[in-house]
Amino acid sequence: MRLPLLLAAGLLVAMGARAQPSGVYVTGAYSQARYDADRLGQLGTTYSSYFAESLDAPVDFLPGEQMTPALGVTGRLSSGSIGFGLTYQLGRATSDVASTFENGRGNRVQSRTLDHVVTMDLTGQFGPVVVGASAGGMFRGVRVEVATTYPDGSESLGSEFAFNGVYTASSPYFEVGALGGLALGDRLFIPVRVLFPLEISDTRLPVTDYDASRNGKNYLPRDFDRWVADPSGVDDGAAVSDRDYVGPRLQVGVELRLF
Repeated sequence: MRLPLLLAAGLLVAMGARAQPSGVYVTGAYSQARYDADRLGQLGTTYSSYFAESLDAPVDFLPGEQMTPALGVTGRLSSGSIGFGLTYQLGRATSDVASTFENGRGNRVQSRTLDHVVTMDLTGQFGPVVVGASAGGMFRGVRVEVATTYPDGSESLGSEFAFNGVYTASSPYFEVGALGGLALGDRLFIPVRVLFPLEISDTRLPVTDYDASRNGKNYLPRDFDRWVADPSGVDDGAAVSDRDYVGPRLQVGVELRLF
């Protein structure tokens, strides 16, 4: 990655390009975040299979990818055709899927990811075109709420079904990738980033409901059949994990220079 970046930067310097103005920018962006769809999709598949005789229709409880809107702030410094940027963004994505049985009861699974992202950019510019490399850190918090639903529209997180609960996990990791974009005047910049996860550990921690009334904790099942055989969560290989929510991102944003 270093050699292509150095060559591109050298070419831009030689052609007399000028980088974006230094300053503070407010940012807004949308990311297409991809997760481990095979592992996450297994919950809906095995749940639907287990309840096939009484379920109105199959369900896919946990999305394998999401569109994540984000807001943040960027500081940029420029020297000649070379620029450096430091961005902080906060992004949030949700999903809401419900199952229904023939008797009118069912389950509702609401999931949410909350991303705290710090990204560094090293860029070169030729005219309005900006190219460069990006790297940074991601802290992704995951929350999955599972409730029992009733025909009258009420819901319960209670212990009438061990599947119910509020499950949480966090996924800190690094990202590396490339940036390209257009500088429109000296105040507006449209960046596009492609970022890939760079993990320093392959340890998987289960997405867990820490409820003292249930002997301390319960795991969100990935394989519903295995979980039914072991609902206490002793067999954590059957659980959804924090690393299931790690994957590449494609982000398109807008930066507006404040000063």
